[in-house]
Amino acid sequence: MTRQRASATVAENAPVTPAALQRGLAEVLDRLEEQVGERLTLEPLGRLKEVADATTKVLLRTLSGQPAAVIICSRPVAPQLVARGTRLAEQIREMIGEPLGEAIIRPIGHGAIDGRSYVILPYCRDLSARRPIRILQRLRIQGRLFTWLRQANAKAAEAYEAGPTVTQSYAAALEHLDRQRVLGAEIQAAIRRASRRLASGRWQPRHTFDHNDLYLSNIMLPFRSQLVGRPRFPFVLIDWAGANPRGFGIYDLVRFARAVNLPSRSLRRELAGHGTALQCELRDTPGHLLASLGRLHMHLEYFPEPRFVQTANACWTTLNRAMLQGSGRDDI
Repeated sequence: MTRQRASATVAENAPVTPAALQRGLAEVLDRLEEQVGERLTLEPLGRLKEVADATTKVLLRTLSGQPAAVIICSRPVAPQLVARGTRLAEQIREMIGEPLGEAIIRPIGHGAIDGRSYVILPYCRDLSARRPIRILQRLRIQGRLFTWLRQANAKAAEAYEAGPTVTQSYAAALEHLDRQRVLGAEIQAAIRRASRRLASGRWQPRHTFDHNDLYLSNIMLPFRSQLVGRPRFPFVLIDWAGANPRGFGIYDLVRFARAVNLPSRSLRRELAGHGTALQCELRDTPGHLLASLGRLHMHLEYFPEPRFVQTANACWTTLNRAMLQGSGRDDI
């Protein structure tokens, strides 16, 4: 791509400005001001990203200086991205029910402006950029989040009966990943082991949901304001645009375990707990991870394949180390 064409692409994918949002959402903002009891000002939030599927974030702040809400708006290249995330989050919230659904951020409002979808979310805090504070915050939430993830997966799995349709879904994801030949020999062998257990009926999996982007940056701290009540959980999960309501499980667990540097022995216990939640043996949890990876490769969209390969290898290494803790190779 020439420099001129690259510049044109960036311009075509330009973010909507706070001033344009204020004009286009005047009635919506008037209603929010009535709820808050103060005028609201709009200001850019965070650094503008130039990746194709980046969203634009604008902070709504009261005149007294308190943050109230955030507007997230799609870019032109992916105008329905925010709408998709809003829809999927609601679908998964309904699937797992309350009170578990309260950990999924709930929109204040959503719609479209100039053909781009937007959502208004209650303001939440990022984890601190100061390392000592960030570590303390992470330690405070990680136990509760592991418990939530296990319970939410168990609840979601209840919506899906094991049977031929689910088996075919897992088989298709594993076969797709096997055909790509982008991962190493060890993972390819594990794919075939999982496929054999699936075909024999010894592994009868169920679907659950996958967030698919459970980084620390998508785990936020709730902030009590006039727009929301007292939070039930010490964390809020955001950014559901890549979620899968007919997911495969384990991938989110491994991603979050990596994010918080969970020891391998602790991860093995979590894998056993998730296996119970998904009604499978511990030895079949790698199959769940591999099926998730297969489905992710089918829907890379703006995710470059080299990054997928790097992520897949890292997740497999983390899971493999955990599976080897306190047991023999027969579990893998």
